[in-house]
Amino acid sequence: MYYDTEQPLPADDLSHLSRKLLCRSDDEKQALVAILDEFYTLDDGVYRHERCDVEIEKYRANKQAKARAGKASAASRKGKSKRSKPARKEHKSTPVEHVLIDRATGEQLNKNYELRTKNQELIDKTPRPEQKIPTTEVDQW
Repeated sequence: MYYDTEQPLPADDLSHLSRKLLCRSDDEKQALVAILDEFYTLDDGVYRHERCDVEIEKYRANKQAKARAGKASAASRKGKSKRSKPARKEHKSTPVEHVLIDRATGEQLNKNYELRTKNQELIDKTPRPEQKIPTTEVDQW
């Protein structure tokens, strides 16, 4: 609870503290009092623990440092984007016509022609007269 709230434990109402810490039985309540007396110091109506205070302070300092670094990084990125943007000039683009040329024949193809790879075309698998047709299992290997 000390770490979750980042504050010392209240000492004014032990029954309220025991409910928050889920101490239900009398043994648990006595254990709570024993732990508070042994490991915590009573200071201005709150139970303090030196190690918890040190860790919480480190956490807060780290959190603040990360927040400052994040803000500085965002400001740096914003400054870079303003510096790197060139003044806008109106460019008139030159129309370019892309011409497709068949690699095999060197002929210019129609603009509406769609190139296809071998994987997209049907391949004729009928045997040609010069090919031997396997007749036995041995011939297939």
